[in-house]
Amino acid sequence: MAWTDSLTLRDGRQLQGKYAGGNSNVIAFAVNGNIQYFPVSEVRVVIFGDSDVGSPLNGFQQNSLHGRSRAPLRRKIRSSPAVPRDPAAARLSN
Repeated sequence: MAWTDSLTLRDGRQLQGKYAGGNSNVIAFAVNGNIQYFPVSEVRVVIFGDSDVGSPLNGFQQNSLHGRSRAPLRRKIRSSPAVPRDPAAARLSN
């Protein structure tokens, strides 16, 4: 069974197909192999389906972020005092 995504527009239309990309202004959505473009302001919701073998979009590149969060990774960096490697230097710095 192939996967499908669902696109619901603010005017009530619902499309089944595959999310094909987008940016902050437009969403590309493939339906029956034809890519259609929709302004973000007209989109109510995009629901991503589960992937499976046998894509209906042979030849189209899949979105590598499909179903993944783009939340930034935050790491806390702790600074520690420099520890001299040379014992003689350690005696001089104390």
